[in-house]
Amino acid sequence: MIDKYIHNWIMPDARGVLLVVASWSSRMMLEAAGSALATTLTIIVSLLAITDFSMKIYLKFKPQKKNKEKRKKGEHEEPDGH
Repeated sequence: MIDKYIHNWIMPDARGVLLVVASWSSRMMLEAAGSALATTLTIIVSLLAITDFSMKIYLKFKPQKKNKEKRKKGEHEEPDGH
C-alpha cells in the first residue's frame, strides 16, 4: 500500500500524503502493540517459570514427616471403618 503512494511524494497531493502518513502511523502503532504484547507475554512466561521452579524447590525441601503421619493415620482409619 505504501509503495503505491510513494510516487505521490514527487508531486504530493493531500490525499496521497494523508494515506502515507496514515499507513505509516498505523504500522508504527501495530509494531508498538506487537512489542508491548511480546513484552507482556515474556513477563508472564518468566513469572510462570519462576513460580514453577520455586514450587519444585519447595516440594523438594519441605518436611516429609507430616505426609507420612497423614498416610499412617489414613491407613489406620480405613480398617476401623470396615
